Amino acid sequence: MRLEERATGRETVTVWPWGPCGRGATWGHGMYDAPDGCFALLPIGRIPSLQQARALGDCLVVALHDDAPMRLLKGTRRPLLPHQERAHILVAFACEEGILYASLPRSLVLAPSALATTSLGLSRGDHRMWVHSARSQRIQQLLDRVIVGALFVYVVCSVISISAMQTAYILALVAWAARVYLHGDTRQLRLPLLLPFGAFFLASTLATLRAVEPFESLKELRNVFEALLFYLIVNQVTTKERATTLTRVLMATGTLMALYGVFQSLTHGVHVRVQGTMDSYMTFAGLLMLVDLMTVAQLLFWAHIRQLVWGFPALLSITAALLMTQTRSAWCGLIAGCCVIFALRQKVFLLALPLIALVVLLLVPQPIKTRALSILDRRETTAQERLSMWSSGLHILRDHPWTGVGMGAMERIYPRYREPDSPINPQRRLGHLHNNVIQVVAERGLLGLACWLWIWVAYGSHTWRIYRRLGPEDPGAKALVVGSLASVIGFHTEGLFEHTFGDSEVITLTYFLMALPFVVQRARLSGQAWDS
Repeated sequence: MRLEERATGRETVTVWPWGPCGRGATWGHGMYDAPDGCFALLPIGRIPSLQQARALGDCLVVALHDDAPMRLLKGTRRPLLPHQERAHILVAFACEEGILYASLPRSLVLAPSALATTSLGLSRGDHRMWVHSARSQRIQQLLDRVIVGALFVYVVCSVISISAMQTAYILALVAWAARVYLHGDTRQLRLPLLLPFGAFFLASTLATLRAVEPFESLKELRNVFEALLFYLIVNQVTTKERATTLTRVLMATGTLMALYGVFQSLTHGVHVRVQGTMDSYMTFAGLLMLVDLMTVAQLLFWAHIRQLVWGFPALLSITAALLMTQTRSAWCGLIAGCCVIFALRQKVFLLALPLIALVVLLLVPQPIKTRALSILDRRETTAQERLSMWSSGLHILRDHPWTGVGMGAMERIYPRYREPDSPINPQRRLGHLHNNVIQVVAERGLLGLACWLWIWVAYGSHTWRIYRRLGPEDPGAKALVVGSLASVIGFHTEGLFEHTFGDSEVITLTYFLMALPFVVQRARLSGQAWDS
């Protein structure tokens, strides 16, 4: 019994009810066989059945149920494979013409010309289906390779060049957007933390509309979209092994840049603050701190003998270069992150941390030792400058409590709020207040700060739950999750004294590391489905 006919341009598409493997859907002058099913497993008996179905008609279109209805019908652990992987298997074995993604448990088959169109979306009540041609499938496979390649380039360039890094992840985002468009079903996207990120975007937009300098604030608003890298990693890095590979590539690249930084120190003297290939030693220090923490987590949670051979020298090189930057805020971030790693690995390790710090303090050159001891000196010039900036930021909050002054306006606004006895040169142009929290609340007001804090609290809550579910049998997953958590805590500890949230190189790498626990969660759920 025919259910519906719909006009799609020059042709009419016929929608039929269907059972397993048979014939009955017609389109134009051809006959299209349309078996349907989940195809989570493909036993040997299915292959001749598909071949026979193909022989019955002019074209074979397989209706492949997507993940959502399978979970509704068979439980949260099904299907065993995501729909993209099941589609690839079917294309390889039997279906060269097209694959239909049936998005509801009702067995409906749509049979348009899969050869003539790349993708076609039709709706009937609550039923929605998409048809993909073989060419569309091949394009998606090509886009997958582009995304993977661009992500590896991003990881390599993240500690080398901001231009190359941004080019790589923008290319990956464009390829991912094209892939999502060709696939057609956005419900398959994984969007953790969407509510806090969305709320922060709305708060930033509101701050822009009410900004002192709306045009400058609008230009700075684009930085909010850097969070798309987080969703790119969550959706495209599908296995723990690939996440581990990307992390180790990051460690290797960070080691090379650290060695270059040590070379700079040896060449120009220990009094020079090394910056690698970055424009600022603070940016270089922030990146090294994040890579250092991931390296510590890898060594403590998933260290094999072969990994120790190169991991321990890498850790020493990165730490040495970080010390040569003479960036005290990054040192504090490293210590805070190490406290998290040591506490989660074995609480007794925390007792060794002061001893390690003392040994390092005794071994480093005198300029670095003097710099480290000045951390607790409130009379030190830079400490006085920061206290003055923070006081000015609170005065800005008093006058602009809800939406702030907008992004990009600090250079113009700060002179009005400069403390009379501030040690900061009145002619100095300040673009930020050297503190993430005070900078966010001054620019975006209390609404923006609440949404910003929501992002990190939600991340910490999700990550902690993911960690608690991991057993001792999976140290690799623990290394990724703990390294991510420690890196984010290090990022915020450094952000108490620097505006790390406004540093594109540092915040994008932080978003990359933030995504790792959610990659582990996805891989773990897939593994549990296979076990069951």
